Amino acid sequence: MKILLRFAGIDSWNRPVFKSKDGSYYGSTDKIYNMDVSPETIKKEITVKDLVWFGNEFDCEPMGNPLDEKIDFEIIWEDHERWGEKW
Repeated sequence: MKILLRFAGIDSWNRPVFKSKDGSYYGSTDKIYNMDVSPETIKKEITVKDLVWFGNEFDCEPMGNPLDEKIDFEIIWEDHERWGEKW
């Protein structure tokens, strides 16, 4: 099973947040950024290994659960067609 993630933005806690197609949110609680950080910086510095499950809402209190190692997570940066729709 593969779950594709797209960069959703920086939340009010300055955490990079990613969203899956099913509406789940993932992010980093260890690496934080200013609100005006460029997506290019996030792309260079964040990998799937940095992410934990946040929950079902943007800007929520993270659940903190590490990602399931049995699931193949992939961050999609440019290839919007792999998401299956325009973002």
